[in-house]
Amino acid sequence: MGTRITKHQKLSDVSPNMSSIDRISALQDDLLCHILSFLPTKDSVATSVLSTRWRHLWAHVPNVDFDSEHHTKDRLSRGTNFCDIIYRVMLMYKVHNINNFRLSYKDACSEYQLETCIATAILRNVKNLYLDLGNQVQLPLRIFAYKTLVELKLHDCGFIPSASTSDLYLPALKILYLGSVEYESSKSLEHLIAGCPVLEELFIVRSSVDPLVCCYISSPTLNKLVLFTNFTNDGAFTLTYSVRIKTPALKYLEFQDTVSKDLSFGPLTFLVTANVQFHNYDEPSGGDFLYSRSVLKLFRRLCNVKNLVFCISLCNKVAYRYESSASILKFPNLTNLSFSGDWRLISIFLAAADNLEALTIETVNNNLTSYRFPDLVPTCLTSRLRMVKMDQFKCTKLEFIMTAYLLKNAKVLKKMDIISQQNGTHDFKAKFEALNHISSFRRGSDECQVVFR
Repeated sequence: MGTRITKHQKLSDVSPNMSSIDRISALQDDLLCHILSFLPTKDSVATSVLSTRWRHLWAHVPNVDFDSEHHTKDRLSRGTNFCDIIYRVMLMYKVHNINNFRLSYKDACSEYQLETCIATAILRNVKNLYLDLGNQVQLPLRIFAYKTLVELKLHDCGFIPSASTSDLYLPALKILYLGSVEYESSKSLEHLIAGCPVLEELFIVRSSVDPLVCCYISSPTLNKLVLFTNFTNDGAFTLTYSVRIKTPALKYLEFQDTVSKDLSFGPLTFLVTANVQFHNYDEPSGGDFLYSRSVLKLFRRLCNVKNLVFCISLCNKVAYRYESSASILKFPNLTNLSFSGDWRLISIFLAAADNLEALTIETVNNNLTSYRFPDLVPTCLTSRLRMVKMDQFKCTKLEFIMTAYLLKNAKVLKKMDIISQQNGTHDFKAKFEALNHISSFRRGSDECQVVFR
């Protein structure tokens, strides 16, 4: 029989060797440093009290992570300044090459203190730099002229300088993230991107009014672009915001916009995945011709995508203009489509995407009094479409008509998943009636399963 440990026995009484084995400390230094690299620097330094072996191990960790919020919790009891902690820690650091340097500094700091922190990281040959500063101080110019930086993430920082392209030069930078940053001038972003000759991924989040009335992004090497514009035109300004994008090598695009009326995209020949959402609920000033034309031009640029999420709020005139030119638009590679907008655009997509296999529909415009289906059943319905999901189903007459059309003409459909917008228990009867109504529709595919929830 094996040895059993009773409730009141000590581990050392059972096996004299088990309590003395420290399996963590038995690991090699480089493996321990790798484990510590996943911890904030504050916790990594705290391991120095474990034993003599651990006393200076933290100083060899290649990742540095300082967060003033962690320090604020202990500041009253310790009486130490966050800048002093950073200075003392970096002074004792042994690593010559830092992989990641993260500084989240929400307390008040001076430009000199920030300059010192950045200089220390640069002297340690940092590759990936992340700063979150609460827009308190201007960023040191040396950040934008660091020749070995590979990844730069700036959040809540100010300002991106308006220096010339010769002063903004990051020859090794591949990933750039700009979240809620401030720009010194309308040319700041343009000059910064121009100074990144090997840039591959660009993330921009605009959450407040900035000088970029025309947001211009041009890069021959960029393959991933995420651009969110989240502020709205509340009537306080009458500027016509525009977006100009020239990224011929782009493969992934995520674009969400709330204010721009004038959009211009260069060729997107290699684009595979796109998520394009227009959340502008205000009628464009001076009519909607410019806005409609811009959206239609973007449609044409998306012709090679394989996966597409498309959402548009202002769509009455856009749908009308799109219908008139639908015959010349084709999406030969499109296999997955998630759409939110005018019902009329859905039928146009179906007719233009012969190889569509999965379709998700979430409408925002159910106010149409009539709906015209394509004269010919789209090719994707007869040979390709296997999955349909209808989200936010409101049980309107138009939705039932669309559901009946899809079930009847989708010859290889495997599943139709319908998610009702009504979730209360009092709607159970309405859901049951809707399911019975849908179950009576003729189906073109014997294998099709309808799920209503």
